[in-house]
Amino acid sequence: MLIKQLKALFVYLLILWLSSAALVCQSQEQLGKADAPLALVDATALAKKTGAVAVDLKRKDFMLRENGVPQEIAYFSREELPLSVMLLLDVSSASARLSMKEVQRTAKDALARLKPQDKAVLMIIGEKPHLIVELTADHAQIAKEIDDIWLNTAGLRLGVSINLSIREAARYLRQKTEPGERHAIVIITDDKSPSRAQGGGPQRDSILEALDENDVTLCGTLVTPSKDPNKEFAVGMTAASTVANPILGLPMILFGALSRSSTGGGGVSYFAERTGGVAIKANGAAVGRVFVEMMEMLRARYTLGYHPPASPADGKLREIKLTVNPRVQQEQGEVLILTRHGYYPHQPLPRLEMLKTAPHPNNENQPSITQNEVAHL
Repeated sequence: MLIKQLKALFVYLLILWLSSAALVCQSQEQLGKADAPLALVDATALAKKTGAVAVDLKRKDFMLRENGVPQEIAYFSREELPLSVMLLLDVSSASARLSMKEVQRTAKDALARLKPQDKAVLMIIGEKPHLIVELTADHAQIAKEIDDIWLNTAGLRLGVSINLSIREAARYLRQKTEPGERHAIVIITDDKSPSRAQGGGPQRDSILEALDENDVTLCGTLVTPSKDPNKEFAVGMTAASTVANPILGLPMILFGALSRSSTGGGGVSYFAERTGGVAIKANGAAVGRVFVEMMEMLRARYTLGYHPPASPADGKLREIKLTVNPRVQQEQGEVLILTRHGYYPHQPLPRLEMLKTAPHPNNENQPSITQNEVAHL
């Protein structure tokens, strides 16, 4: 009797082992192009009706095109890939200096929106960009240095080099991060650069190329002076994020996104629009609130990846267009997608096997990328 039971147990364990091996083989086959280059696209989805960040979209809800040609989405996630954020603070302009108290007050809260694997770096804008803290996962150190920001300005030559600072920040992020990580710049400034007005410093195309080549999203809080406390209060209330409080009225994040098409010139608003970010005017207490919510918005972005087609050796920008499919529009109303406008084919691209993801309830990539979930565009 005991021998029969042992035999039955052996057969059961053998079947279980064979089933597991089959699943592993199937998983490996489903990965397919794990070693092929992957173009990554970070995106924020906003419900236009409410301004709320749409956090329940799936891979099949998106449609992605490169130069007008539909692409299969080979990777999809939200809040998984590590995020490296450059905090770029203008300490030269009068308006920006007055707003620094709010930035200091909310810095710890803003950095708390990051995950433990996320990193931040602190740079201030004077006559030239000045690095305060190297890229680090020690968020408390960044918050402390922001609190002591004026100690770091001793001997700093004042002046406003916004364009130069943005370009150097973008290059720094690419040099200090691993392939497949997400990059963002959060700049707080009044966006008034004498060198830009006088035609000095890097020009607009040079800055945009640096942002595109280094895959950086730019978000800006544009500090405006205000002596009207009622206006300041109203702006501050609407600046509350849609991620946490979608019922507070038309949010500043959505307002900034909707007004992007009217921006021009070579300022922060233009760069934000072209890289999938937002630029929001704020004053007083609103500066701190917008700072916090921009950090949360960046953390909650979707990441989609596709294997780009062979590109001609012309070095030209490959245009990207990301939308949601008609079914989502019918069910949820108009959804506004904020994402970068393209990439350069000569820039190094990560591979699927290189991506370091963190567990998330909505993770569609564990344990593998399933081909039947890929959206056929």
